[in-house]
Amino acid sequence: MALCLLLGARPDAGAPPAASYLFPILAIVFIYYFVLIRPQQKESQRHRKLLDSLKKGDEVVTDSGLVGTVVAVQDDFVVLKAGENVKLKFLKSKIWNRVSATASSATKDAKESSADSSD
Repeated sequence: MALCLLLGARPDAGAPPAASYLFPILAIVFIYYFVLIRPQQKESQRHRKLLDSLKKGDEVVTDSGLVGTVVAVQDDFVVLKAGENVKLKFLKSKIWNRVSATASSATKDAKESSADSSD
């Protein structure tokens, strides 16, 4: 009886029509799609485009947090230079993001300003 009152049906009118149950279910599916599925698909497309556009000399971050410069791009692997004589081979899918030139220049500027202030 309480369910009938919540759905706006009269208790003496019998069971509410099946269409009255359809709207809440459709609303939940709609919300679920726009909150969970669609953003995940967009992120997946962005990541795929990033992996396809990798080239030698790009500075990237892996999903484990390692920052390195791309030395070679193979089919499923990327060779990163992480230090002077350190080259590491990673799965291409484990590249998380490209480090932008502005971020790296901002880091260099911050280091230079901190070095100047310590003098």
